[in-house]
Amino acid sequence: MRVLLLIAMTVVSVAQRPLPKVLILEAVPGRHELEEPDETLRWNPVRFYNRLASARFECVSARALLLGSDPRIRCVLGTWQDVRKITRFVERGGGAAFPAGAVGGEDRLLMDALLGVRPGSPLRVHHEGRLVALDPDHPAARVVDGFTLREGRFISSVPRVALADGARPIIGIGDEVVAWTRAIGKGRVIVSGIELDRLSPAQVLAHQVESIAWAGRVGPFRIAPKSATVLFDGTSTRHWIAEQRGEPCPWKLVDGTLEVSPGKGSIMTRETYGDFQMHVEFRVPEGAGGSGVYLQRRYELQILNTPGRETEPHYCGALFRYRAPDLNATFPVKLWQTYDITFRQPRWKDGKKTKNARITVVHNGLTIHNDVALTRSTSAGKKESPAPMPVLLEDHGFKVQFRNIWIDPLH
Repeated sequence: MRVLLLIAMTVVSVAQRPLPKVLILEAVPGRHELEEPDETLRWNPVRFYNRLASARFECVSARALLLGSDPRIRCVLGTWQDVRKITRFVERGGGAAFPAGAVGGEDRLLMDALLGVRPGSPLRVHHEGRLVALDPDHPAARVVDGFTLREGRFISSVPRVALADGARPIIGIGDEVVAWTRAIGKGRVIVSGIELDRLSPAQVLAHQVESIAWAGRVGPFRIAPKSATVLFDGTSTRHWIAEQRGEPCPWKLVDGTLEVSPGKGSIMTRETYGDFQMHVEFRVPEGAGGSGVYLQRRYELQILNTPGRETEPHYCGALFRYRAPDLNATFPVKLWQTYDITFRQPRWKDGKKTKNARITVVHNGLTIHNDVALTRSTSAGKKESPAPMPVLLEDHGFKVQFRNIWIDPLH
């Protein structure tokens, strides 16, 4: 089923911080499509995207909303063919994310003008090849850089000469352009030929979420706020000490990364932390690539080389032996990955726990734990108590690398 994702800008209250809303406008399938026993026709894209990005934006069905029913949404309701209304919406500051299949569709001249392609441009399909980030700084491009098409998957592209003035290519395959962006008035448009469904690999899912976030100007997780403490910036380990003896950090600095020194033991922060938001970037080597991020030395968020597998409570992204991630967002080895963590410690009164710890984890831009209650420490974690404790990075015998680590206490 074709899906048009129309990103609605919102007026955000700092106190309540409501999530930006994404409107999903579905094309009405043709009669022949309705007769096909295709599982995708029963796919609920609203539920799907809310599962992927519930910590970043909220998805709602355009058919369930009336214009003006929510003052926080600035949007124009319409169908796939409402090109003029969509264009006006974008010109006023909205955003839109389109599949490349929209090229040459209904209202061809108007749609191609909105997408930023020259009229009559051919759309080509690829069943093999390797994607290249033409703009490695674009969040939707860097997550799929080097992605190789597998059997049963396909992408669409246009020739470079098909892009109109002002369209900027961000992803390519061979000499063709797979994804591009453009500005229209005050708004943004992104077009991608990377096919998406429920069985898509983590890199493809991350690409789609980052496309939506970029078009809708949803702030990235990876920029440290001014109030944050940068625990590792690529130059110094002064915030870290050895777990066992409290000595200076025994791990190596390698090309601006903090690399596990197998056998030297885990490291932990000098400071202790209660409620916080934390950003960690990591890269696993060939092999198992095991490590972990322990929050308060009690709750382990697993690091492991397990891309493309069914989720398990000991695979990457799991709260170790406590809860499997909602989906496997793991990238292949040698690619940098991200954890964005929001953690609230348990509440205590007179030595008794009154509220469980809670955690939200976004892995490579995809929500894998959404406000999950932690009723106890994970497998090898320290016992729960009212006292805050440090964050720990685990030595599990593999040369896992870390970079760009920051933490921001919540008040």
